[in-house]
Amino acid sequence: MATLARRTVERGFTTVRDLGGDVTGLVRAIAGGVCAGPRIVRAGRMLSQTGGHGDVEGGDLDVPACGCSMRSSAFGIVADGVDAVRKAARHNLRDGSDFLKLHASGGVASPTDPIEATQYTPDELRAAVTEAEHRGTYVAAHAYTPAAIRQSVANGVHTIEHGNLLDETTARLMIDAGAVLVPTLVTYHAMKERGAEYGLPKVNRDKNATILDAGLEALEIAHRLGVPMGLGTDLLGETQPMQSRELAIRREVEPAAAILRSMWITNARLCRLEGRIGLIAPGAFGDVVVSRVDPIADIVRFAHVDASLSHVIQAGRVVVER
Repeated sequence: MATLARRTVERGFTTVRDLGGDVTGLVRAIAGGVCAGPRIVRAGRMLSQTGGHGDVEGGDLDVPACGCSMRSSAFGIVADGVDAVRKAARHNLRDGSDFLKLHASGGVASPTDPIEATQYTPDELRAAVTEAEHRGTYVAAHAYTPAAIRQSVANGVHTIEHGNLLDETTARLMIDAGAVLVPTLVTYHAMKERGAEYGLPKVNRDKNATILDAGLEALEIAHRLGVPMGLGTDLLGETQPMQSRELAIRREVEPAAAILRSMWITNARLCRLEGRIGLIAPGAFGDVVVSRVDPIADIVRFAHVDASLSHVIQAGRVVVER
């Protein structure tokens, strides 16, 4: 994890928004100067229903003795019912989560849930949203399908992560709700190219193909209708070096300026670091990337960061000088 964190900064990403998993040790190591890495704005353990995208335990499990029973790992918390979701949300916030992440639809990498499965109920979603709002923050939801996206934004979820099956009606509902879409198209390319190598089962690779094929169409809808968008990747482990490819993939639909706004303006808001990151100004952290390539003119070349970035400066300190 320390190596991945250092290389993230070397690619020019000096602050990241982490969408799930216990990274407490890594955050402390970076803050204490033990290893190099980005500032990490984190969701902590993801919330999932039994049999949902965040329920990653394989095989048979004993039936819980009560409905309030929860299971947890470094990845997430499986919590069913309003009371359990509320407890899990409070636990994450108590442990230092900057915002909350839950799963509202099926996913590609999980073993037991089809993509089209809508997860959690309105009451459960609202319980998490209420706890987040009480701490002055928000809820992000993993969601692919229009049904899952609509249920999420109708109950106060602020960001939709992925959204690959977004349709026009749902996009307009997101705009009305003031919700933000964070596409993560590169991760599906990564799973297509490297999934078999890393042991991703065929059933999961088949689910990935469905999501990959729909991603650019959803992005085109969101851009054309004016859905606010952030920038993300969702890349796991050894696929993280593909991070900058997201810029080039999105250029197939969006102009470069819109992509850069997603990264340097919308993401700053989602990290609640407006005025500190994404700009050079008094009071900002002093993060700068110096590029040989004008990203407005050619963001695809800009995305080849080993060649395009001559310097990466984090908090006024030169991290990379090529």
